[in-house]
Amino acid sequence: NTLSEWQTVFWLNLLVLGNSGLVYLLFGSAEVQPWNYPVPRHSTEATNEERRHSDRSLKPHIEMREKLAGDS
Repeated sequence: NTLSEWQTVFWLNLLVLGNSGLVYLLFGSAEVQPWNYPVPRHSTEATNEERRHSDRSLKPHIEMREKLAGDS
């Protein structure tokens, strides 16, 4: 834990961060990629199926909450 040991750690950190920044400057871009945008859904059937699944998964929680509210 001497000063020279920490100095080595900081120099290695500078080397790694500097090289990764250099790679980004040479090859990277800030252009938004097409896969960034989700594919819109046009099917209401899938939405209704998701809603039914969600209702089934929430039913035990709702029943428990109602039971606890009735006990107080």
